[in-house]
Amino acid sequence: MVRVYLAEIPEEEAKTPAEAHARQSAAARRLLALALRRDYPEAAKALPIEKDEKGRPYLAGHEEIQISLSHSGSLAACAVGSRPVGVDVERWRKQVNRERIARRLHERERSWLEAQLEKAQTEEAREGAFFDLWVRKESFLKATGEGLRLRFSGAEEPECVVLTVSDNGPGIPPEDLPRVCEKGFTGQNGRSGSRASGMGLYLCRVLCGKMDVGFSVASPPGGGTSVSLRFPRSSLIEGVCYETVRKP
Repeated sequence: MVRVYLAEIPEEEAKTPAEAHARQSAAARRLLALALRRDYPEAAKALPIEKDEKGRPYLAGHEEIQISLSHSGSLAACAVGSRPVGVDVERWRKQVNRERIARRLHERERSWLEAQLEKAQTEEAREGAFFDLWVRKESFLKATGEGLRLRFSGAEEPECVVLTVSDNGPGIPPEDLPRVCEKGFTGQNGRSGSRASGMGLYLCRVLCGKMDVGFSVASPPGGGTSVSLRFPRSSLIEGVCYETVRKP
């Protein structure tokens, strides 16, 4: 059994985006507490929400209960059930750059969206098709925990300190890897999108070269890409000395 709960968040003036986000998160947790009292009263006494290795939330001590939370604007949603669940809500925002987000979609998703946009007779219908696909995709990724994630790691070597940023994306084809830092090179994955510039990694390599920072890209078989920056120890600042200057 899976149930989805939706609630409207009372309008309150927020001084900062962080304050608004905190208020929305609190509303989603209250909604989850209500859902648990109705469906899983044995787990409703406390809400020890933690995250697993994929970033999915779960109830510590009640791993058999699957949960998912979402909030956007004046709406909060949660899903509870006995199998993996994912829920997402999005406030319709006309300023959203649909083309930019569509470039990150799978080829089949883009084809479906383009067909829906062609059939749509009004701008409202086009907005509806876009957000319908968006929330379905986000919900699926929340259920599987397989959304794009970035991992940061550091290591020390005799001559340098290494910072590595890795993702769990589709990776780079072996035949493209030697050229990914060339100016204007988009490669197989880049050509599947209409706006790839082939400039991102090129500029990173150039800037790192000007700062005497090592730069390398790796993409092992099985997917994922890692970018490593090697900072020479001779360029590191071991400490900062300063003096307090007082006005006379």
